Amino acid sequence: MSSDGGDVLIIRPGIYSEDILSVQNGEANSYNIIKAEKDGTVILTGAFYLPFSTEYIQLEGLKWDSRHTKAITGHHIKFLRCAFKGGPLKDNTVNVGIGSNDQTPGAHHILIEDSWAYGKGGRYNFLIYNSDSVVFRRVIARHDGGWKGSGYDPEAGITIYNSSNIEIQNSIVLDSDLKYQYWESAFYNVKNESSQLAYKNTRIVGSIALNTPVGNAFSYDAGGIMKNTIIENSVAWSSGGGIALNGNNKSVTAKNLTLGKIIGTGVAIWGGDKNRLDLSNSIIYKNKNRAIRINAGRAILNKLNCYPKEYSPCGKHALFINPITHGLKHLPVIDKNSKLDTLKIGANISKQTGKNRSLYNDAGFNTTTDISLWPWPLERRIKNDLCENTTRGLCASSKSLTEYIWSYLGFDTPKAIYSK
Repeated sequence: MSSDGGDVLIIRPGIYSEDILSVQNGEANSYNIIKAEKDGTVILTGAFYLPFSTEYIQLEGLKWDSRHTKAITGHHIKFLRCAFKGGPLKDNTVNVGIGSNDQTPGAHHILIEDSWAYGKGGRYNFLIYNSDSVVFRRVIARHDGGWKGSGYDPEAGITIYNSSNIEIQNSIVLDSDLKYQYWESAFYNVKNESSQLAYKNTRIVGSIALNTPVGNAFSYDAGGIMKNTIIENSVAWSSGGGIALNGNNKSVTAKNLTLGKIIGTGVAIWGGDKNRLDLSNSIIYKNKNRAIRINAGRAILNKLNCYPKEYSPCGKHALFINPITHGLKHLPVIDKNSKLDTLKIGANISKQTGKNRSLYNDAGFNTTTDISLWPWPLERRIKNDLCENTTRGLCASSKSLTEYIWSYLGFDTPKAIYSK
């Protein structure tokens, strides 16, 4: 391929163990593209590493199936409609790793869109480390164990680690319900001293942690400073814990969340007195432990619906009504014109977030679009991959990904979703 950009390499269906992705870089307004002739039919089993010199390339419809870490450095790189299966069985390894400690930032302006990671191996399904300006859009992770760790190093689904300017949009960590070495969180956020890059300007929006009964749904960890950290319009259901702030120096704004059937504590500040959590317009429903626990630090609680009532106190303007009978029939949305809808309490995950294929700071990269999120894009291919050798969770029935999530509370999936 030439180095002036705009070239397209189309790969015929097959299983490839050799490196077929060595390409020259494109240009800022003319990416070089590598794509499967038919999505999902190109299986790559070898090692995969994009070096720091990689820039302006786009990969489409490919599937990696290997015990290697899929390592991404460089900048202005887009992955569209890709699957990542498997990771190394031991050591400090991941399935898909973005960034590196070898330079700062280790990667920047990376997009992973309509893609998923699953299969045995690796501490994390996805790791964003020491990187800047990364967008995950409609990404799915399921942790399938198989990593032989020390019992102390955390495992997680999607991890933001010592990174800045990160958007996690409409992403799902589901059915991570096996016995792990040390499962920490579905969405795991860490700032420590292992790199100098600030942890700031991160947002998790329109995302779901479902059936992850060990560890937390959303964790903020270690002692480093976190600034402008947001989680909004998101769901945690059947998780070990809801939101947890550990360590110190965390400042998290959380709004319009639906937290339900949490096995442990719904919302907790376990760490130091410099932690702060602003939580508003959210549902906390039927936890087995406390709804809210503040060991240290400060929590500003406003307009929460805590049920049952013994969860009180829940801050200013709290409600104590059963959400199931007041608008919560389906995890992604609150019923229109219900009491919770009128008060704008709970998550609304109905539309796609971010303009397709846009990188961080591109026009429309973080806006709510008019495009329906449901039915979930590529859900047939996703289920075929995730259910290759698995019968738990989503794979235990004939339901699609959309039906699995929408009917999780026992109510039928609205027929209108599939008639759009």
